[in-house]
Amino acid sequence: IPVTAPDSCQKGRGVASLISPMTILAQEPWTWTVYADGDRRILSVFTGGVAMWELSIDLTAEERGLWDAGGIAELMPLVKGIQQTPEKYRARQVPDPQQGGR
Repeated sequence: IPVTAPDSCQKGRGVASLISPMTILAQEPWTWTVYADGDRRILSVFTGGVAMWELSIDLTAEERGLWDAGGIAELMPLVKGIQQTPEKYRARQVPDPQQGGR
């Protein structure tokens, strides 16, 4: 599957991981990443204490509206919620986007 990065990332003005088969829309390394997979938007958040792991969820229609309206700033309460209480979001977990997420 070909890798697609936003123009800003390809020109060195943004951050992108070239190992992901999905498009990276925005990323704060070791904190969060927002992926696009067609119409889906997936938020991956690093969480944990001594042991770190990544929890990825599909954005709901409401969360997608927040993303579309204001980008990551609008999703920061969700990012913080996942970081602080990941068990609340485990039921929404999707496969690792860097491995195809399907």
